[in-house]
Amino acid sequence: MRQNLRSFGAYSISAAMLLLGTSGITGCAGKQGSYTGAFKEQAELRVLGFKAGTEFDLARQQYLSGDLDKAIRTIDKSLSMKEDVARSHILRARILIEMDRLENATTALNRALELDPQSVDAHYFSGILYERFSQFDRAYTFYRSAAELDPTNSQYIIAASEMLVQVGRLQEAEDLMRAHLTRFEHNAGLRQTLGHIAMMNGDLNEAVQMFSDAALLAPGDPAVLEDLVRAQISAGEFAEAEYSLRRLVMMQKKGERRDLRHMLARCLIELDRPVEARDLLLDLTGDARGANDARLWIDLANVSMMLEDSARLRQCAARLISITPHQPEGYVLRAMWLHMQGQTESALEALAQGARRCPKAGSIPVLQAVYYESLGQHQKAREATARAIALMPDDPGAQRLAQVMGVRPVGIADAFGQD
Repeated sequence: MRQNLRSFGAYSISAAMLLLGTSGITGCAGKQGSYTGAFKEQAELRVLGFKAGTEFDLARQQYLSGDLDKAIRTIDKSLSMKEDVARSHILRARILIEMDRLENATTALNRALELDPQSVDAHYFSGILYERFSQFDRAYTFYRSAAELDPTNSQYIIAASEMLVQVGRLQEAEDLMRAHLTRFEHNAGLRQTLGHIAMMNGDLNEAVQMFSDAALLAPGDPAVLEDLVRAQISAGEFAEAEYSLRRLVMMQKKGERRDLRHMLARCLIELDRPVEARDLLLDLTGDARGANDARLWIDLANVSMMLEDSARLRQCAARLISITPHQPEGYVLRAMWLHMQGQTESALEALAQGARRCPKAGSIPVLQAVYYESLGQHQKAREATARAIALMPDDPGAQRLAQVMGVRPVGIADAFGQD
């Protein structure tokens, strides 16, 4: 029996040791399993993040190539894998802005700002979005925030200044620009914006200077050069404008910017070079587009008068009456051509026809007064002068004519014999 007890005791000790050993193993296995699960979860998150990043890169490429439908589907797929990425929401907003889905873009940018309040892009594209909404004050706030977050990028300062211009705060816009001129001394955009502000303030010399500086810093930028041209023309610097225009025309594809060639012709007229201007204008009026452009035909008529080209003047008058029958220029030019031919009575008939078609055109009674006076019909000349001054009370030419004719200003009803 003792032997049995000893055997039982040995068995019990062995069993206990086995149980303890098993318990220890089981405990370690449980602990190791929890570590393995956490590691697996983290690994899966890393893989998912990698896949989301790959989809983001693909969406960005699709956006840059202009395939917006694919881009929005791809970025949505990226966000479904990992939603808490600010740059993904910003890209989604950019795509939606291009698709003109502005409300959805607002939601995306708001989420991006929640995730990363210091994101420069989130502030900048929010500014673009509110500019599209014509909420210029809010756009300015976001652009200014972007500039403060990244003071090395001039485009944010320029955008903020442009919003100030939009709301009429020109002095603030100018002060903001000038405060950054030293930091961005080689930046053409700041000087271009200052040129625009100077134009709006009527400071043409300053505008020319700013655009000239900008053109030196960005000699290959046609937009800057065009701004310079327009400022030079406004300032009466036609020789400089001609030089700039020829450079600008050479930058364009042939026939791409007819308006620039028209501007060049007008500069040549101002520079008393009518033959060169006529050649340009004949070329411009010689195709289907120019055939119906009244401004071109008016300038060609003026050049024809400078060159005493009566045949061309007659052609211009006929063309203008045909394409703009309710505008006075064609009738006035026809009357001038007839008067040049010694047919003043016929000229007055042409003016009477114009007056019926264009009753509010003050240029017609001015010419009527001159022609009536040349025929010795003084009363009719005075009546025509009264009509002219009634239609154009502030016009210097009409005022001088009234002084010469001794006609005092009267109301329109009196001038036209109305009740």
